[in-house]
Amino acid sequence: MQAGQELVRLDATDAGIALQDAEQQLARTVRQTRTVFANRDQLAALVAQRRADLDRAQADFNRRKDLAATGAVSSEEVGHARDALKAARDALIAAQKSLAASAALVGRTAIADNPDVQAAATVVERAWLALQRTRVRAPLTGYLAKRGVQLVSA
Repeated sequence: MQAGQELVRLDATDAGIALQDAEQQLARTVRQTRTVFANRDQLAALVAQRRADLDRAQADFNRRKDLAATGAVSSEEVGHARDALKAARDALIAAQKSLAASAALVGRTAIADNPDVQAAATVVERAWLALQRTRVRAPLTGYLAKRGVQLVSA
């Protein structure tokens, strides 16, 4: 026998299925993680939009407030501008909180070093190792003097 030559091959069906399942779960986890990252990026854009809305509402309110002092704008119109300013401020706060929650899900990781992805990759590695262990190979070159095998009926 040569070193590395296969001595015994065990039934690899279960190990093969487990490896396929693990690979599929890894793919699903990567897709889900990419979605979380994409959502975070969308929320960051939404925060920028809400900040611009707030700036616009603040400028509108300031103009109306100044015009109200001269009597060119009614107090009702100033009240509407004040309400719009408050709504814009609340929308910005809500968007910032959503972004913070999304950022907490991804932390400071990339997809490859995300804990969920790494855990799924570890399961793939274990399944691959179990599949490899269905083949027993000769550790070194030499002769096989005695080989005992016990058959177990299923």
